[in-house]
Amino acid sequence: MLASALLAGCQQATSAEETKIKTDSDFRAAVAEVATLTREPLNKVVAKQELTPEEKDSLRKAIPKIDEIIAYDPSRIHSFALKGKVGIALDDRPLAEKSLRQAIATTPQATTDEVRLVLAECHNDLASVLIFEIKYQEALEQASKATELEPRNDRYFFTLARAQLELKQVKEASESLEKALDLNPQNIDAQNLKKLVEMSGQAARP
Repeated sequence: MLASALLAGCQQATSAEETKIKTDSDFRAAVAEVATLTREPLNKVVAKQELTPEEKDSLRKAIPKIDEIIAYDPSRIHSFALKGKVGIALDDRPLAEKSLRQAIATTPQATTDEVRLVLAECHNDLASVLIFEIKYQEALEQASKATELEPRNDRYFFTLARAQLELKQVKEASESLEKALDLNPQNIDAQNLKKLVEMSGQAARP
């Protein structure tokens, strides 16, 4: 999910606390600035392209702006979700994990289709972070929640398969990869991981 999609959920705020943002006009300006700072770098992350130092600097500059948006209206999942995306892009896993947990805690249940999709993305992103942190059991739980919320997303089944493999659940991982490829036969990551699973299974045979 790209920055613009997440920021679209921040277009209307509900409160004005003691923050640098005082009015709806300030709020909209902050959202626009964050979009400018994050859109292209996060698009490149989705495309699996390496970020330049300047693009990483743009993401770092966006973090305090996102914090201002959160302070103005802390009730919306979108801002925390975007901050989590920025943390992942900067390889700042503590920032990503904290932000994604806050997003999920802010909206533990899907109230609309839009929120359901954002919540599913947060669970999937958190699962990916937890895999890197070698917290495989919780990663499995988070990835499972993502697939339950949005069972039509091949990326979520790929993440689930990664967690299952780390827990030596090879049969379940194979099934998850099959689901990912049924949803999107062009998912290169799922294709490659499926080949590795099949090769390891053949090597394990007597």
